[in-house]
Amino acid sequence: TASARTGILTWVKKVSAELGAKAHAIVESIENFVERLLTRANKGKKAEAELASELAEQKAVQLVPAIAEAKAITAAHEKAGAPISVLLASLSVLRKRFRWIKGFHAEGSRLVPGHKRIVMQASEHEIDADYDAERPDHLDEAGRLKPNSKYKAGEFDYFYETDDLGRIKSVEAENLQLTERSKRLPHDRNTPGKSEGDHAGHIIGDRFGGSPKKDNLISQLSEKNLGEYKKIENEWANAIKDGKKVTVSMEIKYPNVDIRPKEVIVRYTIDGKTAFRTIPN
Repeated sequence: TASARTGILTWVKKVSAELGAKAHAIVESIENFVERLLTRANKGKKAEAELASELAEQKAVQLVPAIAEAKAITAAHEKAGAPISVLLASLSVLRKRFRWIKGFHAEGSRLVPGHKRIVMQASEHEIDADYDAERPDHLDEAGRLKPNSKYKAGEFDYFYETDDLGRIKSVEAENLQLTERSKRLPHDRNTPGKSEGDHAGHIIGDRFGGSPKKDNLISQLSEKNLGEYKKIENEWANAIKDGKKVTVSMEIKYPNVDIRPKEVIVRYTIDGKTAFRTIPN
């Protein structure tokens, strides 16, 4: 800085006066060296400022496509069950094209214990809030349910079965529980056989720790999802909050080989008292 330069040169002149003429050549050499050093430092700072400005301009143009590409890479790796180390290595390739990216890292997910939050370092940009490197055995490489599978899914390992067409046919929750999460998980909205007016309906609701993937989702009439189904879920949630035990058993029925359900048959108990509902779809 200018103040540092002035201080150094003042000290040099003071030493020069004290040492006398014999040391003048040495002091002059030191003074010239300091001048060159400070000049070089100023040039370096100018170059750094110019580079920072250039990268900032590039980032302003490239940020949206860079995040989109990072998310696409992450989604593909998660579907394939790639470990975090492989994902981060693949993401790091983006730094060659987007020079303003400082790197990528993974940290504990705030949504689901054991999952990872994937972050792009430039200023911080979240790429995936809930990365799960373990692709379940009941899903194929395209993320579809396998036929005749028995599997557990969701935060509390609820039990599911598929039929010979890979459609969810039954669900069991021997001890329905409420999640401690404060935020709803983003879920897959592209459910099989989805028609106009349908929701991607959770079989076991998000508030009960139900999976946000196709292993817990069906195409469901929006008015049923927000009507009868929600009323039953509210009943379960209130009972759990009151300390009561809730068990749930469901059958999902389909017309012939159709992949969109025609009805959901719900049986449940609250502290041993049984109830039964059929919800048409």
